[in-house]
Amino acid sequence: MSPSLSANKPSSQLETEPSGVPALFANLAFGGLGLWLLAAPSQFSNHWPTDYNFWPQSLALLLLGGVALLQSVAGLKARFEAVGLCLALFLGWNLIATSLGVYKHDAWLELARITGCVFVFFAVRAQNERTDGLVIAAVVGALYPALGALFDFFQLGGRQFAGYLNPNLFAAMLVPAMVLSLLIPVLVWRRTRSAPAAGFSGGAAVVLLMALAVTGSKGGFVAALVALLVFGAAVVRAKGAIVSGSMKRAWPILLVAFLVMGAVVAKSVGPRLLQAGGSDNNSTQFRVYAWRSTIEMVKTRRVFGFGPDAFPTVYPRFAQVGYTRTAHQSWLQIAAEGGVPALLFLLGAFTVAARAGWQRLKTEQWAYAACGLGALAGVLVHGCFDAGWSITPVVALLCVALALCIVDGKPKAEEIAPSRRGLNFAFLGMTILLVLGGYGTQKAANGEDLRAQADEALRRGQATNAINEAVATDASSARLWNFVGRATPLDNREAWEGAFRTAARLQPDSASHLRAWATQLSNLPAPTPRDVDREGELLDRALVLDPLNSTLRLERAKWRLDHKNGHGYEDLEFILKQWDEPYGKYPALGRDIEINLDFARATLALAPRLKAQKQTARLQTLVKRALEDVAAARGLQKANAAMMEAMGGQGSLNQFGDLDSLESGLKAFS
Repeated sequence: MSPSLSANKPSSQLETEPSGVPALFANLAFGGLGLWLLAAPSQFSNHWPTDYNFWPQSLALLLLGGVALLQSVAGLKARFEAVGLCLALFLGWNLIATSLGVYKHDAWLELARITGCVFVFFAVRAQNERTDGLVIAAVVGALYPALGALFDFFQLGGRQFAGYLNPNLFAAMLVPAMVLSLLIPVLVWRRTRSAPAAGFSGGAAVVLLMALAVTGSKGGFVAALVALLVFGAAVVRAKGAIVSGSMKRAWPILLVAFLVMGAVVAKSVGPRLLQAGGSDNNSTQFRVYAWRSTIEMVKTRRVFGFGPDAFPTVYPRFAQVGYTRTAHQSWLQIAAEGGVPALLFLLGAFTVAARAGWQRLKTEQWAYAACGLGALAGVLVHGCFDAGWSITPVVALLCVALALCIVDGKPKAEEIAPSRRGLNFAFLGMTILLVLGGYGTQKAANGEDLRAQADEALRRGQATNAINEAVATDASSARLWNFVGRATPLDNREAWEGAFRTAARLQPDSASHLRAWATQLSNLPAPTPRDVDREGELLDRALVLDPLNSTLRLERAKWRLDHKNGHGYEDLEFILKQWDEPYGKYPALGRDIEINLDFARATLALAPRLKAQKQTARLQTLVKRALEDVAAARGLQKANAAMMEAMGGQGSLNQFGDLDSLESGLKAFS
């Protein structure tokens, strides 16, 4: 170890470094953790509640389990300081919330994912003398998708998301990575004392900042601005005199960098920032109503919430706008899923870490603290605009930032005496938890793979046993039981009714299982009066869970009208009323991407009644508007087809399969 590097490490780090055989395992643990951080931004970035791809999360948990085992054998200490205790309490509270949750299958999977991310905090703390290498690994890992996004932007244009669910979640990862990358020039300067080398190493921050700009994320831009301001304030507090002198010499370079970034921002996120404050801005207003809906969820279950990852299941009952799988606000979603105490424990960890980091600015470790504080601020602010908490690398980088903020205490005797080293049972316990979580997630992954195989075989008309194998592999998945019910032939009524009943029992707050059950009953060739009544009852129960679902309400309206129930017209009027309400006014993706034709379908279904009642003016107004939606949908269909052709794929072009009949029917009343 070079004198320049050892001089920068606190005595607690130097004295606690293991030696001999424990050092081998400590080195392996360091390498494993570094590789995990290197891979996380690109390999573990999927949003599994959307794509149901559980393999990345399973691999992430099992790899972390291996790291935990190596750290346990190496005798490294799991440091349960104030921040660690807050995180442990946060996990404990979520464990209770999981046991009381509305859908335990996904709750356990999400709890396992969060536990893996929190373990990263303890792992980095245990490898405290090698924090430099871990931060560099995390930054290099973030550079890979960032460079890809920049390449695509300059080749194709448009908002970039580099394989993430959307550009905003990609930005959620880039913000802390960009601030953490600012540690690298300091480390290079300490080692080389070369200003050019340090300046060149700052290129990583520039690349990440440019990648952030091409996401076009308004929340990402604001979060990055706050993060850089906090980082700057921390640096001034730590090295005010040096900063003042450096600014005088480097202002031309800073000016050029500012102008370049300004040009990129003006082309990407600038127009969206100018529109963000408008009362009719779809992105802003959709979020506002989604947040209001989430607040109602929090009020309903303040203490233990609905369970981790329960938001996609429960949200429709409280929705004021269309369906979304996240609250677009991390902290509200955490409170809704884990309860207000869980959120307070997490914010407590942030507060303790921030206070410790601010105090650390007057020590030799000021650069670590400054980067940790900036990254922490960035994640905190971005979480107010989107649900970055649902993405594994975002939470992992947050935990790295928390570890950087903590001041090292004086080493205890048992920490520095080689004779006291041995198996660390805290890390051994974490190993067991992570391996169990990885195994459970792997079961979910196998179940989804078997479901996909069964679906493919059924589409080809081939017999398959993969359906039964899927539910045997992951028997607690309501999704798989729902698929079994839909895939089972109508003549095997006992099997498909049992499957739907199981799905509804496992996930009682989901309308999708009740709706699928009702659809199967409607497909019976000769339904009995009891079947008809049962179908209506299931649709009623489904609408209680998802009252704004226009497609579901249309189905009930059709059922009612087919069975001479005049209340069907009430459903149609309800749908048309939503046309100018938040649900219809602010679709999740915006009208330039998403057109809800249920309003046009409801118009066509109600048109004969309006004509009979001689409500000519209202009928013409509704028909004109419905035809405008049909025309807009045709434009989207053509754009979708052109995009799929350019990408060399077929895609799903049948989302508006009834456009022709809908248009001709409406024109008959125009």
